[in-house]
Amino acid sequence: DLWNVLQQTSTQHLIAISGLHLGLIATGSFIFFTYIFTKIPINSGNQRLQLSYLMTLNHKIIAISLSCLLALYYAYLAGFSLPTLRALVMLFLFWATRLLAIQWSLVRWLLVSVFVVIVITPFSLISASFWLSFYAVSLIFLTAWRFKTAFTGNNKMMTWLKSLVGVQLCLSVFMLPLSMLFNYQISTVSVLANLIAVPFMSVTAIPLCLLSVVVMPIN
Repeated sequence: DLWNVLQQTSTQHLIAISGLHLGLIATGSFIFFTYIFTKIPINSGNQRLQLSYLMTLNHKIIAISLSCLLALYYAYLAGFSLPTLRALVMLFLFWATRLLAIQWSLVRWLLVSVFVVIVITPFSLISASFWLSFYAVSLIFLTAWRFKTAFTGNNKMMTWLKSLVGVQLCLSVFMLPLSMLFNYQISTVSVLANLIAVPFMSVTAIPLCLLSVVVMPIN
């Protein structure tokens, strides 16, 4: 019954382990490790705490490496499903280009990600998940580029709301042809349901579930 409700509202993508979960893992761990490294007393006046060799390290690189390792481990726990693998490849390519100071456009970043995923899993080309996953990401990029001016402003809350509504509307409308092609159920309430479910899952439910797993050994 619960799965039927998710299908009827087109919110099942929030339950399946996907790029959203991996992005939250990578972003949250990166912020956490960056914060921890800024609090390490490298030069506190106490000789036992003066770790001079740490001053020669780039803490951001360490935070990036640790967050990527956590994302890789999470993708392993998810069985390297296609949406998770796509998000993992895009994450690694994003940080690699930043660390190597390579300027890539979003189109090239997306195309290289497609190439790498096909090399790793060639038979993913015959999977509906492959096309739906990359098509959805392409739509998000296209919407963000086309309505870049509309999605910017001084009021952060209004900017966030406009971005959420705009991206969700474009996804709901332009995912229809592919959904019909793969005989997926088309929901008339998907826009409203996702406008409520996406922020709720992203900000509260998923982070709290992941945090509960982390603290289980000391509970």
